Amino acid sequence: MPTYQFINYLSDNGLITITINRPPYNVLDIVSMEEMGAALHAAAADPTAKLVLITGSGEKAFSAGV
Repeated sequence: MPTYQFINYLSDNGLITITINRPPYNVLDIVSMEEMGAALHAAAADPTAKLVLITGSGEKAFSAGV
């Protein structure tokens, strides 16, 4: 499993949770978008995956940026 700087990736019983972890606004920049792409590819390659949930950390915003 790759490690990410701005993305948290959790696989639990078929649920893949991808969290943008750049509070307070979870701004998407080039690095975080590349990490999001890698996390989505990892989820697509996981044969146990049934659902992918994308969320943002913090309380101000889901995401801002590009």
